[in-house]
Parts: sequence; C-alpha cells; structure tokens
Amino acid sequence: MEMENKYSGFEEFFRIFFDKTPISIILMDISGKIVNTNKATEVLFGFTKEELLCKNYLNFSNYPENSSIFTKERYKQLLDKKYLEHVEIQIYKKDKTLIWVSLISFVIKLKEKTYIQVFVQDITQSKLLELKLKKSEENFEEIIQNLDVAYYKVNLEGVLLYHNRTFNKILGYGINDNLVGTKINNLWLNSELINDYLKELKEKGSIKNFNIHIKEKDKEEIIIQINAHLFSDKNKESQFIEGTFTDITEQYILEQKLIDSEQRYKDIAELLPVVIFEADQEFNLTYVNKIAFDKFDFSREDYERGINGSQILSPEDRERGINDMAKFFKGKKMPPQIYKLRKKDGSLIITRINSRPIYKNKKIVGIRSVVHDITDLVKAEEKLKEEEQKFRTITDQSFIGIAIIQDFQFKYTNKRFSEIIGYNADEVKKWAPKEFLNIIHPEDREYVNKEVDIKYFGKDNILANFQFRVIKKTGETIWLDLFSKTINYEGNPADLMVTIDITKQKEIEEFITLENKKYKTFLDVASHDLRTPLTSIYGATQLLKEMHQKDLSEDVSELIEIAHHGSERLKRIVLNILNISRLESNKLEIDKQKNNLVDIINDCVKDLSYLIERRNQNLSLELPDEFYLNVDRSGLEIALTNLISNSIKYTPPNGNINIKIRNKSKTAKIIISDDGIGLTKEELDQLFKKFVRFKRTKEEEEFIIQEGTGLGLYISREIVRLHGGDISVKSEGRNKGSTFTIELPYF
Repeated sequence: MEMENKYSGFEEFFRIFFDKTPISIILMDISGKIVNTNKATEVLFGFTKEELLCKNYLNFSNYPENSSIFTKERYKQLLDKKYLEHVEIQIYKKDKTLIWVSLISFVIKLKEKTYIQVFVQDITQSKLLELKLKKSEENFEEIIQNLDVAYYKVNLEGVLLYHNRTFNKILGYGINDNLVGTKINNLWLNSELINDYLKELKEKGSIKNFNIHIKEKDKEEIIIQINAHLFSDKNKESQFIEGTFTDITEQYILEQKLIDSEQRYKDIAELLPVVIFEADQEFNLTYVNKIAFDKFDFSREDYERGINGSQILSPEDRERGINDMAKFFKGKKMPPQIYKLRKKDGSLIITRINSRPIYKNKKIVGIRSVVHDITDLVKAEEKLKEEEQKFRTITDQSFIGIAIIQDFQFKYTNKRFSEIIGYNADEVKKWAPKEFLNIIHPEDREYVNKEVDIKYFGKDNILANFQFRVIKKTGETIWLDLFSKTINYEGNPADLMVTIDITKQKEIEEFITLENKKYKTFLDVASHDLRTPLTSIYGATQLLKEMHQKDLSEDVSELIEIAHHGSERLKRIVLNILNISRLESNKLEIDKQKNNLVDIINDCVKDLSYLIERRNQNLSLELPDEFYLNVDRSGLEIALTNLISNSIKYTPPNGNINIKIRNKSKTAKIIISDDGIGLTKEELDQLFKKFVRFKRTKEEEEFIIQEGTGLGLYISREIVRLHGGDISVKSEGRNKGSTFTIELPYF
C-alpha cells in the first residue's frame, strides 16, 4: 500500500512536470507514433496536441530533407542504446518557419510498456549567434589574410603561432606555405636587438616603428618595420605577441640616398643664381650659398662671426618678419612673403622669399629659404601702374567710347562710352552678365549675341568688328561700330572694346544707296532705250553691206563700214551696261543646256573675223570636232567674245592668237593666248575690277584699237563664276603676251 502511494505520488509529480515545464516533451511508442505531448510542444511547433497525436515521428512532413534522414538514423541508434545525447537539427513549425532545436531522447517504461521520451528545446537564437560568430571569425580571417602588411602571432620564445599570406610574401616563402612552429628570431641578423625588442614590449606593452635587418628565405637581406603588442591569455598564464611589419627596404635606401643628396643639394645651391639660406629657431643663419655674399656684400668672416636674419630685415619689415618666423616655427604654413632686405651698405632690395621647414625627428628645427630679388619687377609694376593711369587719363579724354568687359560684365568705361550709350559708368558696372544685350535693338540682338559668343568662345586674341544698333536710355536709336580685342586685365582675359557712334555715317550710306538705286534705274532705262535704235542702225548697216555693196561707191562703202563698226561697238557698250545692272541686282540668270563648245567658239571667232583680217593677225584653233558641256550659250558667248576681242585689241598687227580646249579630270579649259603687249604685275592685280583702264605708251596706242569701258573682263568672270567656274590670267610682263583660261566644271 505504501509502495502504491509512493508510485501514485510520483505519477502526480511527473504529470505536473510534464504539463508545466517550458521544455517541449514528446512521448512516442516504439514505432515512433506520438502518444502524448505537453503544452510547451504546442507553443514551440504551433500544432495543437490533437494535430500531433497519432502522427509518426519518423514520417513527420515538417523535417527538411536532410534532417529527416538524419532523424531516422538517430532513431535506430536510440533503440539500440536506450539513450541519445542531444542532437541539433532544423525543423519547420506549422507556419513553415524554420527553427533550430536540440533533441535529447530516452527509452523508458511506463506500466510495463516501452516508450520513447524526447526533450525538445528551441536553440534558434543561440544557433544564429553561433553562425554569426563563425561568419565573423571567417571574415576576420579573410581580412587578416588579405592585409597588405605582414601579420603574425608568436610566443615569447619567437615560435610562430599564426601568420598571414603577406608574411610569406615579404619573407620570400610560397603564399600557401605553413610556417607555424618556425622560430622567427633566427631570421634576425642582429640578435642583440631581440633583447631590446622584448624589453620594450614588456615595459610598455607595445612597440612602434622598430626597424630590423632580417634575411629572407633566399638569404637576401631586407629591412622591416615592426609594430607589435604584448598580450596575455585569459588566465594570464602565458603571453604572446601580435604584430605587423612592412618591407621598408626601398624606403631605407631612399633615406640613405637623401642623406647623400643633401650634400649634392648644397653643391647645387652654390651654383644657383638665387640666394639660398638656412637658419635655426633663433633665426641665426646656419648656411648661405655663395651668391648671398655677392648680393648682400657680406664677407665670409662676417658670416662666421654670426649673422641673425633680423639684422638683414629692413626696419619697416623687421617686426612683421619676426612674427612670421614665430608662426612658421609653430607649424603654420607660410605663403611666399615680400620683404625689404638691407645690404651691408644700408641700401635696400625688394625680395620674395619662399620658405620650407627643416625637420629633425619630426620636429621643426630650422628654416630653408630661397630669396628672389624682385626689385626690378616691382619697379616695372610701378611703371605699369603709371602707364595705366596715363591710359585712363587719355581714354577719359578720348572722343571714342572705350570699355573693358570681363566675364560678360563691364569693368571699365570711359566718359565718351557713357555719353554714346546714355548710361553712366556706375549703372553699366551694375549690369548682370550679358544684361548689356538688353539695350541692343531687337532686330540686331540675335546677331550681336552670336558675334559675342564667337568672340568669347572662339580662338584667342581674335579681333572682332561688327556694327549694330542700340537704344539709348532716352529711347533714341543709334548705330555703333565696335572693335573688340582680347587683353589681359587684372591677371585674367578680358575684352577691350572701342566704340564709335556711326549714326550720321549710316544716314549718309542710306542716302548714297538710295541715289545708287536711282542711278541704276536711270542706266536700265537708258540702256533699254538706246538698245532699240542701235539694233536698227546695226541691222541697217549690215544689210547695206551684204546686199548693196556692189551698188555703192568706195567712199559710201567706207562710211557705211565706219557706221557699222561704230554701232557694233556702241551695242557692246550698252550690252555691258545692261549686264552690269543685271549682275548687281542678281537678275542675270544662267540657263545651262547641253551645248557644243566648239560651235560656240567658232561663232564668236566668226563675229570677230573682220577685226582679225583688218589687223592681219594669225589666229590658230586647236579644237576637237565637238566638245559638249552644260553651259548657258548666250552668257558664254559674251565671256568668250570679250576675251577674244581683248586679245585682238592688244596684239599688234601680224601678231599671233591661239584658242584651244583642254579636257581635265573634273573641268574643261578654254585657253586663249596671244603674243601681244602683255600685263604687268600691278595690272594683273587690277584686271578684273570694274571700269579699270590702263595707261598706254604712244607706241602701244598706235596699234591698240580704241579702249573699251573697262567692264568686259569683270562681266566675263562673273558669268563664268555663275557657271561654277572661274577665269585666270598669266603674263610674264610687258610685251610678253597674255594667256586667259576659262575653267568650267562638268556638272
């Protein structure tokens, strides 16, 4: 009875523990079927007790695939051993959340039946922390291994406990060589330094910038710089050293070279044309180069007795110089300074001094300076200021407007400029960038803005000139002629603008243009009015010559011939005037058609044959049977007639004239040459201008047919240019003939 009471009490205790414990407890039969769970199990997995009962533990669907296999294997071991220590697996909760759990399993007997009891504990948070710690350790390892400095860990005997890849690289080992267990003190070339190294570590706990010579794997000597700390383990039973080092071999060699270079520096300083000096913190000169003695008239004996820099400073600059040196030695960076320095005889020179500190053990112990004598430069600047004042005086009295504009803003205007535009200098200087465009006439504003941009953003030093209208403050519109040139103003590019009021000039130009239009209208009317009767006279004399020559006496025939040639010449003059009028009004139109150049040339020669026969000249033609080209027949006939008649006029009787066609790759050339009076260089330059006529000698006047109007060659070239071609002329000089070439494109 007593036994039953005890057992009953134990069951009650177990039931209370089973229900109240925060640890999940699952009770299964020997086949793995869940027969009981506690409240903690429901909370942990999110399933109700009813949902879990009768489910088979081994076939539970909430295991990840790998955990399921692992669970079955462990279950077999449990049946064999009756107990399994905790195992960690992942399992899904009802809401599919994946958690980590720790399982401890027992085989137990209850009322003569065998059961499996499983204690389940949620270890998700601790597992995540564990994973993060592992990741952190891996990251730390990665960082250490990728450092560009060598990292190492050794015990006090120098035995290597850990190292990174850079450690191997610097010491000449393979990147993946494991050197743990190696005694690295054996690499030190000076073993006595090991004791100094360990002593400082023990006294201070750390050591900085400790330089040692060591031998690498290939026995090469290198110099490394160590920074290290002394650590103790948790129990302070053992100590170890963690540190880093870098290979400073090249730096060390450079420092040695620097020492050598200091001597070379002083050797070079002696040769330089500027004064160089060094001074200590009290400003006592400790070094000066040779030229300093010549510049300040001090002797070597004066220097050896001692010279303080304050003695050389002029009285007016002495206090400022001493204060500057005090700031300098406190580490303040000083820009180049201007001082007046005193020579031995008391005379002053103006200098610009550039200074740099002299360091020793990272402390400023002195100053090194370069002294430039700028006395002449200062005098030149003063002279320049005088010239600038003269410039302002002159410009303020000038009758033309002068202004300086920089970054699209006015920096200077003279009195006349203000008078021209109607705004005073103060108003103009307050204008925002490009605000001056507001006073430009709206019709000219776009043009001026474009010209301004070309000037500012185009080539340097371009000279710009343009005319435009502005509206004065009073509302009056005036014309300006502006010249602009890039200059240097206060150290930066600017534009010097010269402005003239050309309003009156423009009014005169408009008047002349109007009168020219009237004159041109008169010429057009007069030419047309003359052309009709001239055509009748020319036609009548032509008919008399051709139809009644035999019926007329010799005197009458001669008179008719004179009248015919006179009317023909007058007809050409009128035609030239008409063509000039058409050219200047852009009304001379070119109608290109496919024409045979040979026929056109032959027709022109035929019309002028009477002149050739009269002067007994020899005309030779080098023409193919046919040569077709797209030209305006009428226009080309005018040009050819003018050129051929010119050759006839200026070639003496019995002279030679040649006309030929030459076929080039892109153009056709009609070449008219003669052995006439030729052209001088001055005449060649003026030849194709309007109304040009040259003075002739008496001998030349004897055989030259009456001079023309001076329009023929001008008209001829313009007609050819309308075809897309050109006329050129060559002559070796007076009495050496001339060659005119008409060049016409194929298309």
